[in-house]
Amino acid sequence: MLRSSNVLVINPFDESHKDAVIKSIEGSKLDVQITTEGGSIVVTLGAIPDEMKNECLVKSKKLFENCREELKELRHTIVSEMKKLEKILGQDEARRIEKGILEVVEKYILNR
Repeated sequence: MLRSSNVLVINPFDESHKDAVIKSIEGSKLDVQITTEGGSIVVTLGAIPDEMKNECLVKSKKLFENCREELKELRHTIVSEMKKLEKILGQDEARRIEKGILEVVEKYILNR
C-alpha cells in the first residue's frame, strides 16, 4: 500500500517473516529508510541511482525487442498454418480468418 509517492507500507501475511522482509529490503541497492509500525513495515524510498535506472532501461528495451521478434514469428506461423488450412476451408475462408487474426495481432499487440 502506498501512503504517498515515495512511502510504501508492507503488511506481511505472516508476521514471523517480518525480519526476513526487512533484511531483504536492506540488502537491496535502493536508498530506503525502513521503520516498523506494529505489524507493518514502512519503507520510505529515496532517489533511485542512475546506474539502476539505466540498467532497467536496457533490460526493458531488450525485453521489448524480444517480444516484437516473437510476435513476428507468431505472425509468420499464423500465415503458414492458414496456407495449410486453405485445402480444408477453402482459400476465401482461410484468408478471411487469417486477416482477422493478423488484424488483432497488429492492432492490440503491435499497436499499429
